[in-house]
Amino acid sequence: MELFGLHGKQYRELPLHSWINLNGPNKIEMELFNWRGAEPVIETDSDVVRISNISHNKQKHVTRFTIQARGMATGVARIINSASNDPTFLTITVGIVLNHTGMKYDLIAELGRSTDLFRLDVYRRILAKQNNQNSETDSKGDQLINDWHNWDRVLKDQPLKQITDPDHPKRWNCGASLNQFGHDYFGDHHFMTEQNYYYTPIKGATINKQAIPLDKEVADRGRQRIKEKLAKGTAVRVFVGHNDPMAVAGGRIKANGNTHYLTIVGCNEDATLFLVTDPWPYGNIVDYHSGLYGTVECDFMGQLSWDDRWGFLHTDDKTRGRHTGTHNYWVLMGP
Repeated sequence: MELFGLHGKQYRELPLHSWINLNGPNKIEMELFNWRGAEPVIETDSDVVRISNISHNKQKHVTRFTIQARGMATGVARIINSASNDPTFLTITVGIVLNHTGMKYDLIAELGRSTDLFRLDVYRRILAKQNNQNSETDSKGDQLINDWHNWDRVLKDQPLKQITDPDHPKRWNCGASLNQFGHDYFGDHHFMTEQNYYYTPIKGATINKQAIPLDKEVADRGRQRIKEKLAKGTAVRVFVGHNDPMAVAGGRIKANGNTHYLTIVGCNEDATLFLVTDPWPYGNIVDYHSGLYGTVECDFMGQLSWDDRWGFLHTDDKTRGRHTGTHNYWVLMGP
């Protein structure tokens, strides 16, 4: 069977940013491999892309070519080998990838503006409907996604998701999952973890959120530092609390079932509103305005807002309460 991809990795569908920059609209390198018989003829059914630089390696049965978006175009193109009866085709969704509404910096959008196929595919998978509101049903017609036990299976293609098996909570890996995502898709030098406490030392073995002695000065510096990191393309992991009580040892809140990790991937100009990724389904929900894919209800992203009166970052009111599982996160540690 013929396959579209690059360096042996297959892709069936990819986004392509069509904004015109100094080098023109985005273009990507692609291969058709495993073809047999007649030399491939690479064609498209739409004028939103242009095919060029076609070359064939008959010994390896690989054809390499370039796909370029037409400037400012929007639409869908299907790429085929018209010299073959093989039904394989590649779908390219063309459009302008926008930052989420209000965000000066948006590292998720930067994935969609990439020309790296791996990153483009991750952007598509993050926003794909089946990776957020999966419609698969059981024999009774009930949606599988409504049962926590099914999440690891029906949402397995969502790059942001952690392990959520309810029968094995020790396997839950929110922090490790975010680390892996950060290093894989933003790079080793474009991801950092939390370093400073946004509260003063605590007495006792447990504490509720409302009793946390917030340190506004440290948190204020932290949010400005986050903005500086985002401006350089660096995603920032933060440690958060969401339910009471939280365990305390040595004066500091410890990771347990009532704490979590988020990654901040965007912010507005004033550093008062932040875009986050959340590896727990429904922990956050946001209507993400992508441009190319339209408005997507993403169950693995949300927003944090800055409370200047009390001096802390917490789940923004617009992304809270969208589902029974959404959390009101308070940021406890950051840069």
